[in-house]
Amino acid sequence: SNDVSWHEWKRMYNKEYNGADDEHRRNIWEQNVKHIEEHNLRHDRGLVTYKLGLNQFTDLTFEEFKAKYLMEMSPVSESLSDGISYEAEGNDVPASIDWRQYGYVTEVKDQGQCGSCWAFSAVGAIEGQYVKKFQNQTLFSEQQLVDCTRRFGNHGCGGGWMENAYKYLKNSGLETASYYPYQGWEYQCQYRKELGVAKVTGAYTVHSGDEMKLMQMVGREGPAAVAVDAQSDFYMYESGIFQSQYCSSRRVTHAVLAVGYGTESGTDYWILKNSWGKWWGEDGYMRFARNRGNMCAIASVASVPMVERFP
Repeated sequence: SNDVSWHEWKRMYNKEYNGADDEHRRNIWEQNVKHIEEHNLRHDRGLVTYKLGLNQFTDLTFEEFKAKYLMEMSPVSESLSDGISYEAEGNDVPASIDWRQYGYVTEVKDQGQCGSCWAFSAVGAIEGQYVKKFQNQTLFSEQQLVDCTRRFGNHGCGGGWMENAYKYLKNSGLETASYYPYQGWEYQCQYRKELGVAKVTGAYTVHSGDEMKLMQMVGREGPAAVAVDAQSDFYMYESGIFQSQYCSSRRVTHAVLAVGYGTESGTDYWILKNSWGKWWGEDGYMRFARNRGNMCAIASVASVPMVERFP
């Protein structure tokens, strides 16, 4: 009975509601559970390549979820910077790679109710390059980027671009998360120059929607900051290779980190590190269909920063 599981679900995710609100949330939750169950039956019949599941978002409609967690960004073409368009020499790129196995990827983090995915994406890419260059896994500060990059065109919890964060880090040092911890909302900038550890001197970019180029960049350089249009079922994803017919290849609403790619039973996929905690998806990750014509704009706002020690 759904009665038991509604209570269990609330306990599991620390949700408390009073009377009328409880009823309202429960109705949404029940509709979502029904959708999840119907979808998973289709998965069991081999009609879809991914499963949906209950998570901390199950009592939200997509519209509510979008308002709280996604970013409303201008169309991709208008907002992009002067990075170096990635051109690979030769063709020697691995058929599959998972940078987690090389220590390039830190633990899965949780952005909370703040549209700061862009900061997690940028920091993830910087963390990967820092390990590559200095053999030292360090957790860097997303909060510093949330607080300090407005004059570079970002909007704190209201969205932003990874490449704007890199511009800020040309002349400011990124602090570690231990000195500048994540809060989940925007404060005044607390940057202290003497605590800066890493800077960004430039970036390789793929803005063309060309997934072969993105594969070469990820396969050779390391984890890439990418953005996607996270429509409909994305927030209920549990496992498998996500595919969507509903997303746009011309706008993005959510930024993540591409930490590798591979192929399973003939379906190519990207491995994406999300920032919605470990209980979302495959321990915080999503496998996402690759070579499906730039699905959800996966290869439209991709970048790998060039990282040096600050100052």
